[in-house]
Amino acid sequence: MGFDAIQTGGTVAWIMDMISSGIIQPEDFGFPPANQMNFKFTAELSGFDLVNDSSRNADYAQAVVEAILFDPRARKFREGIRSCSEKLEKKLKNTSAGAVYLPHGDEGCMVPNQYWVAGMLSPMPMMGKYYVYYEGKFLPPYELGKKNVERMTYELFNDNSGICRFHRKWAETITDEIIMAHYNIDLNYKKHQFELAKEIYDGECPKSLAGLTERTIDLLLTFLQQWDRFGLKDPALIDWLGRFEKDKYKAARDWWAEVKRGIDDAFEGSSEMIPDMLTPGQVEKQKNR
Repeated sequence: MGFDAIQTGGTVAWIMDMISSGIIQPEDFGFPPANQMNFKFTAELSGFDLVNDSSRNADYAQAVVEAILFDPRARKFREGIRSCSEKLEKKLKNTSAGAVYLPHGDEGCMVPNQYWVAGMLSPMPMMGKYYVYYEGKFLPPYELGKKNVERMTYELFNDNSGICRFHRKWAETITDEIIMAHYNIDLNYKKHQFELAKEIYDGECPKSLAGLTERTIDLLLTFLQQWDRFGLKDPALIDWLGRFEKDKYKAARDWWAEVKRGIDDAFEGSSEMIPDMLTPGQVEKQKNR
């Protein structure tokens, strides 16, 4: 049907969440009754049957997709998650109808990949491609922005070499050597990929918009709150949590701007600012020097 799997998954989950929460009525859009799924969060297995409820939810998700494709009542969801979310928020006067997505340009958008990390909400030029820092660690937003540029550079190592990114842990340490030796090319591979990333960013960065919905803001906030629960005593984390507590909308905009500033500054530098990717053995040798 020409669907992007990640984008469709985000859209269907958003619809099922709204139905489960009573924000929209399923019959208005040709979806099955809400009691045909079990989509509410539960921390106890007693509230969710792993086999049967998963099967019910899968059937419901399929029915949602079929309705979007063929039922005139669900036509508005064919416009995409961004357009439909904005219209539903306005019509229902309910910010909870807002979806989680990253706006790009006048109409474009991408839902974050499945990692629950702050990097997936960054203003990078190509979302959905893992061109961000997506480890589950807390970084202050400015440092996060700089780290995004590093990851985009190294993700291009594999993308432009035909190497599966699942092998990035070891491949990124030797990809340049393999390419140079095998094809007898005299090229600074890291510099080449950094400059390519910069060209992409220069062309696309004006289209990266803050556009933070309340749900997106809450997703970022809960990511920060989990580190507080884990007992991380980072001054930057404490500062940002205080700012979010005071005004989460302003704090989210400020966070986004700081990430953007880090990205801009990293691209204003040179490839020499991108650290070399080292093997564990090389790291150990450096420690022992």
